[in-house]
Amino acid sequence: MWYMKANVDFCDFTQKVYRAPVEGAWLVKEIKNGIFEAKLACGPEYIEQHKIKPLTEEKCRMLVESRGGVLQF
Repeated sequence: MWYMKANVDFCDFTQKVYRAPVEGAWLVKEIKNGIFEAKLACGPEYIEQHKIKPLTEEKCRMLVESRGGVLQF
């Protein structure tokens, strides 16, 4: 499971809705047999509170592919 940098307009963890997209992240996790999905949006407050260091999309893809997986959105 990783966090991938992204602009988000909602935080699934705090239920906060933003007026405009903000710098946040997507939670990327394996949903089944090598299929990884960017599923849950994280807002900047959640990221800061939990000291999360989101990775770039490129880095996430490299990690997924190194495990023989595929990243889906």
